[in-house]
Amino acid sequence: VVNCAREETLEAIKNADVAIPLMTHLGRRELAEASRLKLILQFGVGLERVDISAATERGVWVSNVPSQFTGNARSCAEHAMYLALACLRDGRAMEDAVRQGRVGQPAGRTLFGRTALVLGFGGIAQELIPRLHAFGAEVICLRRGEWSDSSENAAESSLPSASAPSSLFHHALSLSSLRRTEALARSLLSEDARGVWGRDMRLFAGRADVVFVAVAETPATRGLVDRSFVQALKPGAVLVNVSRGGLLDRLAIAEGLESSQIGGLGLDVFWEEPLNVEDPVAAHPRTILTPHVAGVTDHSYTTMAAYVADQVLRCRSGLEPLRTVVASGS
Repeated sequence: VVNCAREETLEAIKNADVAIPLMTHLGRRELAEASRLKLILQFGVGLERVDISAATERGVWVSNVPSQFTGNARSCAEHAMYLALACLRDGRAMEDAVRQGRVGQPAGRTLFGRTALVLGFGGIAQELIPRLHAFGAEVICLRRGEWSDSSENAAESSLPSASAPSSLFHHALSLSSLRRTEALARSLLSEDARGVWGRDMRLFAGRADVVFVAVAETPATRGLVDRSFVQALKPGAVLVNVSRGGLLDRLAIAEGLESSQIGGLGLDVFWEEPLNVEDPVAAHPRTILTPHVAGVTDHSYTTMAAYVADQVLRCRSGLEPLRTVVASGS
């Protein structure tokens, strides 16, 4: 097992059978050096730093860690709540007040009685919706595709079949568990609380006091939260992103903060990482920042590490990982 810094990847990958990137770019240049590589197993969900097409061309399996049953989605949902509360209670102003010896200020806003808009209906969203409901928020949700009456979860397609070889995670990778999580989230959304992006974006944005971005970043979703979305928001709305930085149009966010159309911004992910701390968005007094740690918890990392070890053992035995990603068009 070799643990290397990002700048050492090009050399270290030459002798690797399995690569487990955390926040490291694996592109054509790196893969061209990886003559022995059989599997890229992202330690997390997002694969935007992996050149899936290049890996597929070389016959390398590409996989990631599922969010729903490893604690990752649950951890991200909790962190999204933390950022929302920090924005609503004006976390930076509270810290300033303590340092300046002031008490009883600033006055904050509650999540109770607010309308929370969740963008997406994947693992994080399904964990987030019940938590928002428990805080007394009205929850509405926008997804890119039409809603159906089916309780089938999109993640089900990545689960092993009943006949698949036994693994450490077969007890967790159960359809019943996924369906219960999705069914609970759906039950907390009335029919008029379920919207479709292209049709209902402006209407739902105008209802929102707090917006949670919980969408995977793809070419189709990059820049999803743009100027038209920000302008459609209820003035002073709080915006929270625990998914990927590229989902937000940076210029639109900067303009929204300056005009106070965005009343608070909670970011765990950024347009570039590490973040330039001189960035005006980062330096804005209504911005709360955390260093891409939403999924970094004792609960998620312990389970994720065990899952990764299980997949590496499968690879050593010549078995395909339980989840594989194929490049578009392959």
